Amino acid sequence: MADKLKLILSDLHIGANTVTSDNGLCRSFPATEDFIAFLQAASHESEQYQREIELIINGDFLAFLQVPAVDTYDSQETYPVAVFQDSSQEASLKRLEIIVATNAAIFEALVDFIQVEAPQRRLTIIKGNHDMSLFWPGIKNRLRELLGASGKRASLLRFADEFVSREQIYVEHGHQRAEKMNGYQDSFDPRDEQD
Repeated sequence: MADKLKLILSDLHIGANTVTSDNGLCRSFPATEDFIAFLQAASHESEQYQREIELIINGDFLAFLQVPAVDTYDSQETYPVAVFQDSSQEASLKRLEIIVATNAAIFEALVDFIQVEAPQRRLTIIKGNHDMSLFWPGIKNRLRELLGASGKRASLLRFADEFVSREQIYVEHGHQRAEKMNGYQDSFDPRDEQD
């Protein structure tokens, strides 16, 4: 078998797809087709060369901060700031469901990408400053469900709070090292109301 391959992407900011550009804080992911083609090309290479691949999404995978926590999402509606401020697990789950519903093709492509049979293909998601909601166990569990990463596929999806350091690589999002307003006092538990 060939060497393992690590593919590293950052700052996808996949949020709630919108119809209009004046939809408040919401914004669309502009590269859906390109991202899906990238995943398919990586899968093809994995099969062709029998190469194990790990895709590392290095922070800000999902734009939780730019999705309203509402029960029913309307891509044409402009939402008040208040529906963006709650960062609880319940509000974060609402946001995740909106992100998945408006980007179903991306999540289907990720399901197809990860593979337990040889050559294995894994996904690692590092928490960034825009997807701090990955702190919540309910968010991680729901992503496992959505990506079919349970049972014998459970090891194919990993989450990292700040960085990945293994197999002679080190990857971190870097928001903790940037301007103070972009970081958190404690990335492992970012719930400080004063921060």
